[in-house]
Amino acid sequence: MSPRGLEEWSANTVDSLLRSETVSGRIKYQKTYSKDYLSKKQVRNKGNYPNI
Repeated sequence: MSPRGLEEWSANTVDSLLRSETVSGRIKYQKTYSKDYLSKKQVRNKGNYPNI
């Protein structure tokens, strides 16, 4: 049964589940970090800030 109660799952539903970080277990922590404490500007982590 699909989430909508249908007999078959739609291709879009399966695709969105497979791409979901939470469902697939590929959650990446610390996607952003604060480069400068005073400005509080968030910077995208591209591997330059280690995951703790």
